[in-house]
Amino acid sequence: MRVNDWLVPAGEARELTRAEIEAGLYADPEVTLISDYLSKTLDDAQARDVERRLRDDEGFRTKVGPIVAAWNAWPTVDDIEIADDRMEASWKRLMAKVERGETGTRIVGAAARVG
Repeated sequence: MRVNDWLVPAGEARELTRAEIEAGLYADPEVTLISDYLSKTLDDAQARDVERRLRDDEGFRTKVGPIVAAWNAWPTVDDIEIADDRMEASWKRLMAKVERGETGTRIVGAAARVG
């Protein structure tokens, strides 16, 4: 999938279908592998193999390096501070959606961080 396939004409990210998400994840096994490694879903032996490839396999390192760099640059919960009143308002909005039955999962944009 090309980057342009992820955007609507206004340049905003569009909602991906489940089939598009699955196709993107499995279209390139090395991208899937590094994604699983970064999200810590591999077992210890698999993680060590990825670490070895990152160290010793220049082609792999070149291919997945931008993914690792983006992952490391993406802010984590520890990097974000939300005022208590904003957090409370956010929870109230979420609970209102749950009460209305709006609990479907949607992934919007070119990247969703798993962590």
